[in-house]
Amino acid sequence: TEEEAIQLANDTEYGLGASVWTMDKVKMMRVMKQVNAGSVWGNGWYSVDDNMPFGGMGCSGTSREHGPWSLEFYTETKALYYPSMK
Repeated sequence: TEEEAIQLANDTEYGLGASVWTMDKVKMMRVMKQVNAGSVWGNGWYSVDDNMPFGGMGCSGTSREHGPWSLEFYTETKALYYPSMK
């Protein structure tokens, strides 16, 4: 079933990429949204656009390369506390 396929796809500690193959476009989009992978292709694989984020989930990584998403990779957040000044 569709639910079993999604469960099998997500039953891993990795999640760099996945493919969904079907002639039903509605089903394709529904399943693609539920698969835990950084890149999910429909009826194909490994077509990469430099303007789209690239990276994995789980043990395949948490950051993204390419596009504005890559700025987080190079950013280190720092909290600054100081007393109020009059």
